[in-house]
Amino acid sequence: MDVFNSASRCRPHAGTGNSFQGKSFFSGRPARGVTLIEIVVSVAVVATVSLVTISALRPVLAENRIVVRVNMLSGLLQMARSEAIRRNADVVICHSRDGQYCSRQGDWSENWLVFVDTNRNRWRDANEHIVAFQQAPGNGTRAGYRAFGSRHYLTYRPDGRTRTNGTFTVCHPKFPTLSRAVIVTKSGRPRISQAGPDGRSLSCP
Repeated sequence: MDVFNSASRCRPHAGTGNSFQGKSFFSGRPARGVTLIEIVVSVAVVATVSLVTISALRPVLAENRIVVRVNMLSGLLQMARSEAIRRNADVVICHSRDGQYCSRQGDWSENWLVFVDTNRNRWRDANEHIVAFQQAPGNGTRAGYRAFGSRHYLTYRPDGRTRTNGTFTVCHPKFPTLSRAVIVTKSGRPRISQAGPDGRSLSCP
């Protein structure tokens, strides 16, 4: 037999069912839903914050991509110079579409090829050794080269020097002020700069 203390207030109330029905579990007040207007406003706020964040990050991402490609180019130039000295031979760096031969069309936004130019014709023949091949990163950056000689290749002589001064420019078309230059003097040593050899601002090729 069930026994209840008549003084206890824990006895369930008859006919009330669930004592929490229609009320907030924590507050004891009736539960309130979210209106359509509140949802629309919340979505609009999130979208606005996301757009502002993305817009702020775009220049940072572009600059990082430029820096990566500049470092890749500088590394290849140093490698070409070292190989020319080590092999006591001419070594050429050029832009290439297929990774086998230099291109005379297009620009340095393409892939890059380094090879030993045994016959010194500035064009890779089938029997000439490929030192390195670097594929274009496809990250939206562009690259160009200006020199007194050909703009399609750069030659390192056996003493590690080049035949002419030249400047490579790496940029992002949407953020031209972030451009970087890799300047090569006749000593053959590349240096990275935020301006051209004459100190002027860089333009995207």
